[in-house]
Amino acid sequence: MTEDLDLESVLDLEDDAYQRGFAEGQAESRRENLIEGKQYGYQTGYQRFVIVGYLQALVEEWTKADTENKATSHIAKLKSLLDEITVANTEESAQLYEDNTRKARNKARVIASLLNDTGAVSDIDDMLKEVCGEISVQTDPNDMW
Repeated sequence: MTEDLDLESVLDLEDDAYQRGFAEGQAESRRENLIEGKQYGYQTGYQRFVIVGYLQALVEEWTKADTENKATSHIAKLKSLLDEITVANTEESAQLYEDNTRKARNKARVIASLLNDTGAVSDIDDMLKEVCGEISVQTDPNDMW
């Protein structure tokens, strides 16, 4: 009978070690996934909002340069589009970001043309790609994984 107890206790130790190791592995995986998710979120946020910052800088520059007031209303509209963009992480704010950045890019091209500053927007996509790399964003949530 003592031999059976000793054998059972050895099997229990092995099972306990397995369970402990499995739980530690799961905890480590969750921790790593959380860190990886945060890093991906920061990178994506940076990539997406560099254009907003660049366009805001152009608004400031063009406001000072528009001494004849030929682009004032366009500059105001561009500023308004950019001010509506938030950093909230909702479907509505993501859609607003997409819509407003598209409109803002077009408005920036109009302003650049009016102020003879087409160099500020002509290579904007190449500049963004060079500064922050390729932006990989899925538009269909079903294709994300």
